[in-house]
Amino acid sequence: MQYLTWALEKIETVGNQKAAHHARIALEALRKGSADKTE
Repeated sequence: MQYLTWALEKIETVGNQKAAHHARIALEALRKGSADKTE
């Protein structure tokens, strides 16, 4: 998950909003998946 966070930061730096949007969706999906496993 950390690599995806770093990638999102880099994507935002270069200004690709569409790619940043997709990276945020992927990150949120991973976070939800992790939360389901801890419950």
